[in-house]
Amino acid sequence: MKKRGFTLIELLAVIVILGVLALIAVPVIDGAIKNMRENSYQQQIANIETAAKMWANENIYDLPTEENPVKTLTLEFLIQNGYVEKTIENPKTGEPFENLVVVVTYEDGGLSYEVLINNTPVGMQPDGYQENTPSIIMNGSPLIYVGIGEIFTDPGVVAKDQSGTSLSYTTTFIKADVQVSSIDTNTAGTYYIHYTVSSNGSTNTAIRTVIVK
Repeated sequence: MKKRGFTLIELLAVIVILGVLALIAVPVIDGAIKNMRENSYQQQIANIETAAKMWANENIYDLPTEENPVKTLTLEFLIQNGYVEKTIENPKTGEPFENLVVVVTYEDGGLSYEVLINNTPVGMQPDGYQENTPSIIMNGSPLIYVGIGEIFTDPGVVAKDQSGTSLSYTTTFIKADVQVSSIDTNTAGTYYIHYTVSSNGSTNTAIRTVIVK
């Protein structure tokens, strides 16, 4: 008995059906992957916060106080002291976390912990930040105390685009919501240094706090 093959119309119908299924399946799979990465990302952030709390439990004499209410722990510090694994990565990018710190603050007799990336709280990064935004890596701590009359030298930042090429950046000094020309260490006060970098139509800003006291 002669076997009957597929007709051209039948083959086209199969192709159309497969195309429709692909249109349905691809967004679902893509969404599932993004959700998985987001969940892993949040878990990593939670692990880093837990590591900071472990440090606090073991270093009670170094904790922030009412007189000095803020302590900044860099990810590098937590790794070097064994509180975080050296292989920790950002699940969204597959690359090591950059410019991540945990700010420990003394308030109302207790301690609060906040994870910042590029001096922005986790969860407040703009949409598309990981994929499109140039990076800013601070040199030194995002919080610096300077004594009255001392000389302050801005450590600056390292700015790069997504390919790793170094970029120039602009620096702005803010005090009491007013732009000033520089940090006056002869007068007590809180200053914010805004570092801004732009690349391919995308802009990123990091903020350093300088307290003169």
